[in-house]
Amino acid sequence: MATGIFPKYSQDLPLEGLTAQQFLYLAMQSAGRNGWRISQAAANSLKIYTDFSWLSWSEKINIIIEGDTARITSACTNVQITDWGKNKRNVRELLQGIAEAKNMLQPEDLAEKAKTYSAPAHDDEEILVPQQPAVRGVFSVFKPGEGYFITPILISINILVFIAMCLAGANVWQPDSQILVSWGANFRPVTLNNGWWRLITCCFLHVGILHLLLNMYALMCIGLLLEPLLGARRFLLAYVLTGITGSLMSLYWHDFMVSAGASGAIFGMYGVFLAMLTTNLIERTARRSFLASTLIFVGYNLMNGIEGNIDNAAHIGGLLGGLFMGYLFYPVLKNPQEKTIRNSVSIGAALLVLIIGSIVYISLDNDVLTFQKGVEEFSKKEKLALEVFDLPDGTDKKVRMKKLKYGMRLWFEGVAITKQANRLKLPPFFRNQNSLLQKYCYSRINTYNFICKSIEENDAQKYQSLIEQYNERTEQIIEQIKALNN
Repeated sequence: MATGIFPKYSQDLPLEGLTAQQFLYLAMQSAGRNGWRISQAAANSLKIYTDFSWLSWSEKINIIIEGDTARITSACTNVQITDWGKNKRNVRELLQGIAEAKNMLQPEDLAEKAKTYSAPAHDDEEILVPQQPAVRGVFSVFKPGEGYFITPILISINILVFIAMCLAGANVWQPDSQILVSWGANFRPVTLNNGWWRLITCCFLHVGILHLLLNMYALMCIGLLLEPLLGARRFLLAYVLTGITGSLMSLYWHDFMVSAGASGAIFGMYGVFLAMLTTNLIERTARRSFLASTLIFVGYNLMNGIEGNIDNAAHIGGLLGGLFMGYLFYPVLKNPQEKTIRNSVSIGAALLVLIIGSIVYISLDNDVLTFQKGVEEFSKKEKLALEVFDLPDGTDKKVRMKKLKYGMRLWFEGVAITKQANRLKLPPFFRNQNSLLQKYCYSRINTYNFICKSIEENDAQKYQSLIEQYNERTEQIIEQIKALNN
């Protein structure tokens, strides 16, 4: 059983009198019997991809002949940590097929048939083959290197931000929403209140260590595959822009959800890869295995996001942004030497996302913030209206009456605020709070009204039971509001 970032197994085999052409011909026959696909064939080498199945996410088998020895290597094409013996089994099955094919032919027949050995037809426009960066061991995933530079930096930033947040008092397993918002999470009421920068910062926050580890593993997997194809600058640009599109979709979809995590940007990178896999940029034989594994990842996580407190809107927004970016990069990757195309595409992509993002950002209604501002105004009026109870004993009746009538006007203004709030698109919590505030106002109005009547009629006892009844009702509403806020 092989382990590693891309597990592999290698075996050297003497040719035992066979020519390189004959051995590779037999290997091609063995691959065909196993249902494997021939990718590239050369005079002294052969590349094969195994079939995709539930037991295998497709492995790449390389045969390189040097002198009278064939070196056969089977390696996982995706990050798998351990291969559960698949690569060793691939080499064994290939060698068994070679032996069987050899035993079925006479030496002279083999020599004749081996002349037919040649490379399969390829589209000349296929220019990219996913390469595996030289990443070995757990700690090397944090070390920037050739073809794998931006990904480890992004992983490190996410981890460092999480550590800093925990040191500042956040719970390691489940940070509360208030802490996440204070650290830059995407939350519509504050994001739309000049907090546009949260569209980016939320991509570097995580809701607990498990959330962090799962996202960083997914980022490592796509980074190892995609960054060597895009290059560091385009990879970083795609990550940031798709993170923004994911955040914008979350902002548009959710009125009152605290959103945090790199998953929007990660889905964006998978979207870029999916777009590339639907073009002729990537070698045809490599496409099938990568397309299947990528679709499984995307499909599983989107389905999983339907249940629970998962921001699927950010996932979908990132994925759509990634698909757009992937197709936008097509002319750049097609003509990598054209600096004009490369620069214009990058600048155009950034401007387009920023323009669309600004339009969405400006056009969204921040009803929760509007309601909260209304509550602030309500609180000011409440404070003024309650000043009548702070008047000292013996205050002139006219002064007390004036204060009461002014207070009643303020309570009616409070009712107007709650009625305006009824027209807003509010989450259930705020709708319930607004309903209680309206009942609170009417209860205060009734109390003030009967106090005024008792003063006007100079009869303190006549309305005392009604005043006490409404005071008791007011206290009950206050307790309900407190319970709701807790």
